Amino acid sequence: MLAIYPNQKYIPERAVIMASSKENTVKTEAVIPRGTRYQIHAVGMKGKILTTEIQKGLLLTLSDFTLDKKLEIDEQYSNQEIFQLSFCIEGEFQWFHQNENAIQQYRLGAQECQIRFGALQQCHSTFFGGRKYHSISITLDKSRFEELFHCIYIRQAICILEKNYPVKVYRYTPRINKLLSEIEECVLCEEVRNIYLHGKILELIAILCDEVMCEAAINHYGVRIHEQEYEALLKAKELINQNYAHPLTIAEIAKKAAMSESRLQKGFKQCFGLTVNDYIIKKRMEMAKKLLESGNYSVSAVAWMVGYTHTGYFIRRFHEEYGITPGAIKKTNK
Repeated sequence: MLAIYPNQKYIPERAVIMASSKENTVKTEAVIPRGTRYQIHAVGMKGKILTTEIQKGLLLTLSDFTLDKKLEIDEQYSNQEIFQLSFCIEGEFQWFHQNENAIQQYRLGAQECQIRFGALQQCHSTFFGGRKYHSISITLDKSRFEELFHCIYIRQAICILEKNYPVKVYRYTPRINKLLSEIEECVLCEEVRNIYLHGKILELIAILCDEVMCEAAINHYGVRIHEQEYEALLKAKELINQNYAHPLTIAEIAKKAAMSESRLQKGFKQCFGLTVNDYIIKKRMEMAKKLLESGNYSVSAVAWMVGYTHTGYFIRRFHEEYGITPGAIKKTNK
């Protein structure tokens, strides 16, 4: 896979990429000339890392990938100032920032977010093979978003990349989770896509400040999930992905994932922002929408294919999810 970071302001001057497995280690070192794009070539990397400049001073990065091998990336910058919001949807991101004053360790898990600001000199990231990494990051030009920065700063909700500042992590809310999905799933044409995304990103930031930053006393640092338990929850999620049309019971999922029913239900909501039942419905609706958009199936056939025996109930749930009837989608895709 090839990942490209297009904005010159935020690319490193030098990068070292090291991929390693039990058998061997491959190390690549590059000096990044000014005026060129920053590209990451990683063999065995499947998925995407896509950065788009939504408008001047506002970058959106969508990451959704897996790796066959462990990957370490060491990037060096020329004291670059960075103001960034990061949202981890799945997986666990680990990295550290280093400058003349300090080394700051970071760890961002599923359904967690963080805001960082400061002079960036060196960033070292570690990704492990066989795991999924799924996140959204928003990089802002502080001079263009001074009012926002002040709003976050006075609440002491930002991580400052200097010595003696605490690393703050927040668990984000279901409303934010919905906005992240809307940003990631945008399929509008190129002419209006950035207008839509600009509005959604500003809405996301406003809700983040209101629902998370203003409630810092109960939200900051969240609740950590043990790595072994997280792997079990990922297995439970994959079981649902494979069987959502004819779903397993909570008891069956819990047994196959080797965890208790109560921990499955609590941990699933904590990690993925939805209950098990709500996630099953979401998967059904996503597939139903794709089938309807193909124009090859009737509404009743689609209802049956995604696990509903009563077409009327399916139509009602679909309308609740997308604000449009299945028939209207089928009609526009004939």
